[in-house]
Amino acid sequence: MSNALQKLNNNQVKHPLTCCKNDISSHMLAQYGLAIDASAIVSIADTTGKITYVNENLCRLSGYDKNELIGKTHAHTKHPETPKAIYEELWSTISSGNIWQGILKNRTKDKQTFVTNNSIVPIKNNSGEIIEYICIRFDITQVYQQQKITECQFTDKVTSLPNSIKLMADSDKLKNTHIAVLTIPELNKIQYTYPIEFYNKLVRAITDFILPHIPKNYTFYRLSENMFAISPPQNNSFDDLKGCCYSLKFNFEEQQIAIDSTIFKFSIVIGLAKATQAENTLINAKMALAYALDNDKDLSTFRQENLVYEKILNTIEWGRKIKSALKNNNVCIFGQDIVDKHGNVAYTEVLMRIFDAEKDDYISPHHFLSIAKKANLYHQLSQQVLKKAIRYFGISRQHFSINLSSEDFKNGQTRRLLVQLLNEHQAGHLITIELVESELCNINSAQFISYIEELKSLGCKIAIDDFGSGYSNFNYLLALPIDILKIDGSLIKDISKNEKHRILVDSIINLCHRLNIKVVAEYIANEEDFIQVSKLNAHYYQGYFFNQPKRLTTQSIVKLHR
Repeated sequence: MSNALQKLNNNQVKHPLTCCKNDISSHMLAQYGLAIDASAIVSIADTTGKITYVNENLCRLSGYDKNELIGKTHAHTKHPETPKAIYEELWSTISSGNIWQGILKNRTKDKQTFVTNNSIVPIKNNSGEIIEYICIRFDITQVYQQQKITECQFTDKVTSLPNSIKLMADSDKLKNTHIAVLTIPELNKIQYTYPIEFYNKLVRAITDFILPHIPKNYTFYRLSENMFAISPPQNNSFDDLKGCCYSLKFNFEEQQIAIDSTIFKFSIVIGLAKATQAENTLINAKMALAYALDNDKDLSTFRQENLVYEKILNTIEWGRKIKSALKNNNVCIFGQDIVDKHGNVAYTEVLMRIFDAEKDDYISPHHFLSIAKKANLYHQLSQQVLKKAIRYFGISRQHFSINLSSEDFKNGQTRRLLVQLLNEHQAGHLITIELVESELCNINSAQFISYIEELKSLGCKIAIDDFGSGYSNFNYLLALPIDILKIDGSLIKDISKNEKHRILVDSIINLCHRLNIKVVAEYIANEEDFIQVSKLNAHYYQGYFFNQPKRLTTQSIVKLHR
């Protein structure tokens, strides 16, 4: 019989199953002890914490022999990741004569981790004095590891928030709980401007700010790069969730977030949906968010009549119009001249339009471009514009510019077509490639830089369009071979009345002069704005004050040359 069982048999150790009745025989008590010793991981320590007994299960699990543990403390199996405070609380509990129960992470002799569910019982003599401690453990390593795997699958790695998989796993909530889905529009631009480490640090800072501003019983999810969700407990009122969102929006937009001495101020757009048994609340909330973004709203509540059918019908109708324009050669090019301060044309910017035969009207891409991208029609539109524009100016031999988006640079067929057309029409020295600042490709991409260098070798000029429309990164001016910078119309508009805009535009123009970069002031709408900007010595000007876009056709080239 082991020492532990002898102690049990001699009533020196009170077995947890032992009751206060005196009719339990020592034979039965020994059997209880044998059952525990066979099934559990058992150790006994004196009041100083030195081990006086270990059973075979502990030796087998820990990898230590009995002789390596007897007379030592449990420090041999203590895991370094276990907080010191846990052991302090453990000893405070058992030294007061109380039972401590809890889960501990342990380490084997060969430094492997095992996890146990522990009950530590103080053993007292007849005088009530503690004489030793018995620890009864059960190995839960496999359960613990499975739980960690599940937690990893359900957790966003950057923020440690529950992720979209976790939200889908909480599927019951989708029909019984109101949901808010939110996005921070400025993050889209920042994501492609700053290194990933910086971006992740910023997302964590945003998360740390938001969490204290939502109730503790609400769940905050990160669904994707720039989409989050808030889910209150079941049966919470919709007004409570809406109030939480309004409060969060107010506090968030008043806050400045600083990362590595760079200060950011953000806006937030929110879509809300009431719980319904008939529909998926998460999908409804996402549709409400999409509606808010499309209609320039801060917050939108899902309404079936406003969102579902109208959006679907609108998408189908525009998809039909775009396909018809592509099929019937109704993708057209317009041109708007860019002039110097004397009104002389420097070059012409090419603009896309589609001709709507049903309405006998030319439609701006503002109305259909986002749908074209979603319908995988964008690249066909872009390639038709490239063909028509380079053919037109290849004949006229005038200088022109054309706008390329990040989607164009990512599309191998579009990249190859542009080079082919420039060579075919010997138009490289005639064209300026405009890069939209808000959609700029990753300037650290070797493929992007290599392609820009290839275009430069063909004689192309490179311009940044809409500079100042978002989080302008002056690093573009250093990292890319920029020839022209176009200042966004949001800074030019009302410049004669807005001193801050004037100062900012003046600073940009002065910097460009020193870097030998030409400056175009866009959206000059009236004489007052033109006079003000011309005083700042911009090189070129564009806007309705000078001319409106006009359609470019080969017939117009013939008329021009007559």
